[in-house]
Amino acid sequence: MGTPFLLRILALRLAFPVLLVSSGVTGIGSAAEAFTEDSPEHQALLLASPFLERPAFTLREDYWQGGLSPELGHAVKLQFFKGNVYRLFMGIHTKKKPIGATLHLHIFNEKGDEVAHATSAGTQPFSAMLEYKSRKTGAYLILMRLETAPEDSKTDPKTGFPCVLFYGWE
Repeated sequence: MGTPFLLRILALRLAFPVLLVSSGVTGIGSAAEAFTEDSPEHQALLLASPFLERPAFTLREDYWQGGLSPELGHAVKLQFFKGNVYRLFMGIHTKKKPIGATLHLHIFNEKGDEVAHATSAGTQPFSAMLEYKSRKTGAYLILMRLETAPEDSKTDPKTGFPCVLFYGWE
């Protein structure tokens, strides 16, 4: 994480936009099947599926969708309440993700301190999950970013790759 990355976080922290879009997801239990297998929604909801069976877990039906590029991540602001366990599920389109790229999810508190981080890895290269138990009620900045492999010179850094972020709580 170099200085330009931290400057982008500060700029995003000042903007702190709420960018959630209605999903139209109904019947959450079979939500992953509502999307094609290569879609970012399918990838994120597949990762969320073990938690969807829990009666205490609530998955928000609205979700963020947009594009990520290797040069610029994306941030959303979420309200977390003390004592709740939050799970964030990020997915990317399987046919459009650059080979060797890694997804990153970060949570920053109101002071700008990173309180949690997760990456895509191993058997889940097209999704990432981050679990965080909120110790304080407040607004948190969620930063999503895509890191490409150094040898991936064919990736156009200006192009956005389709990505989504779902979240839920217990």
